[in-house]
Amino acid sequence: MCSWVPVPHIKAVVVKTAYSGFGHQINNLLPCCKSCNSAKGNKDWKLYLIQKGLDTEERISRIENYLNHNYSDTKNLLETEEFKEDLKVFNQIKEQVFELFKLGDQQAKHIRDKIRQVSKSLK
Repeated sequence: MCSWVPVPHIKAVVVKTAYSGFGHQINNLLPCCKSCNSAKGNKDWKLYLIQKGLDTEERISRIENYLNHNYSDTKNLLETEEFKEDLKVFNQIKEQVFELFKLGDQQAKHIRDKIRQVSKSLK
């Protein structure tokens, strides 16, 4: 029996480490089973359907209608001058988070190494 993923993304949220503009919007979410969602990954949804042999005209037409309903061109909006400063701040925060992850990884390694040393000395 399939395990259903409630809100898989039709179009990838992240492409080449950058926000694609297709995030958690209702027109970018479509229920599907967990194994299909995992197999699709970041592939184009039409390409995935073709590879799986599920590319019927009716299925593609229904999905395209769904995607076009209440469509919001987020990616192009984000590229306008109005969002330039917001994205700059967002990217600065993202870099700070990545730095904190690096520091956390270094600290975790230090703790693991110290545990190994202390464990050896107790034997």
